[in-house]
Amino acid sequence: MGVPLVWRCRKSPCGDANCIVNIFRQGPGSSTGKSLQIRRVAPGLQRLFRGPLRQRRQTTREWMAKNSPPQKITVFHLMHTYLPEVNGVALNTYAILKELSKTDDIESIVFAPFSKRSGDIPHYAIPHKVIRYFAPPFKRFSVAFVVLTQLLRTYLGGKFDVLQCHGPDQIYIGGLFKRIVPSVMTVGMFRNDRMFRGRSAKIRRLRSGLKRMDRIVSISPVITGLLTTYDNGLRGRIVELPLGIDLDHYRNVPAGPVEGYPYILYLGRLTGGKRVDVLLSAFSRVREEMPKLFLHILGDGPQREELTALSGQLGIAKNVRFFGVVTGDEKIAMMKGAELVGFPSGSGEGFPGVLLEALACNKIVVANDYATAKVVIRDGETGFIYERDNAGDMARLIMHVLKNRERIETKILPAIKEEVERYDIRKIAAQYRTLYKDLALPRQAAGQ
Repeated sequence: MGVPLVWRCRKSPCGDANCIVNIFRQGPGSSTGKSLQIRRVAPGLQRLFRGPLRQRRQTTREWMAKNSPPQKITVFHLMHTYLPEVNGVALNTYAILKELSKTDDIESIVFAPFSKRSGDIPHYAIPHKVIRYFAPPFKRFSVAFVVLTQLLRTYLGGKFDVLQCHGPDQIYIGGLFKRIVPSVMTVGMFRNDRMFRGRSAKIRRLRSGLKRMDRIVSISPVITGLLTTYDNGLRGRIVELPLGIDLDHYRNVPAGPVEGYPYILYLGRLTGGKRVDVLLSAFSRVREEMPKLFLHILGDGPQREELTALSGQLGIAKNVRFFGVVTGDEKIAMMKGAELVGFPSGSGEGFPGVLLEALACNKIVVANDYATAKVVIRDGETGFIYERDNAGDMARLIMHVLKNRERIETKILPAIKEEVERYDIRKIAAQYRTLYKDLALPRQAAGQ
């Protein structure tokens, strides 16, 4: 067994004990403290001064932490889509990063694939750096290898403290990155309830990635329950952070020009899981009693032609208008001008951002009996819930709201305002800032 090591003053001619005592008497940054060298002393002497040595080191660390300038934390966001692509993932991330850009201690960098759209989009001035990567149209393993190579090359060009992975494939790539660069803290982002569905190979990749995430962000209690049911061992690493919304901006946008007719509004993608077909069927029944009512559909997707044909088959084509993708203030103004908002979605949601947008515009929502929708919409309190995928029940509630609008608004609007305040973007961004600091500051203090 070798002789332990302790500190000894180089200049002092006294014995080991006196020399160590002299060192203990000096404050951090003293001349004696600067001229230290390692010397071998008796084990008994080390045991005698082990406590004071440990205390001095702790005091020095505290002094340095107190007097050192604050370090900026760099957070790298690995994404599968971003602006100018307009979708929920891109817009929700943009809103949080825009708010975080107002702070001095968090630097956000987005790492996203090259966009199919060219140029900027109105209303969205990006205040942070965006780095584009090439995502090849190959099998998933090849994509992971190509993206990981580009990610590592980017890291060597400018290191970051936290890697946040948005989506299952990104979590898998982030897990591979963590194996190579273990000092970087990793955060996995869970956004919808379909991440554990699909091929077994996909599930295995996701599980391997989750094992290497230092934190897992769940955007709703529904997603938290899904994660813990799948693997209860993840519970200690889950942080529940919902989506946020810029309430000040939404409240300052005026309602759009009066169309001359009442309309209800749908906002979202046109895909199978959104169940827009149920909304069209319900609207056809409502229109029988209210022939001057219109339906405005804001969004695009693979089912647009199919839904357009369905509206013709139901005899409501003249009263249904497909606007395509609408963004920014125009979208908010159209939502404020609506009689109510319909939310027929039945899958693929973790925390529907459109519900927050509707509540921020003081609009009553008629929503499907879907677990993630009921996180925000409580039947009869902050909106109305109809029987799962039942067009007849949806039509009944729409007519109930339209015929009793003033009385219902008097009862519900105060609860809507109270509910939506919980999701103010400033509050959500502050929680993310705390998460990043909790992860990165110990790493920076350790000099990694």
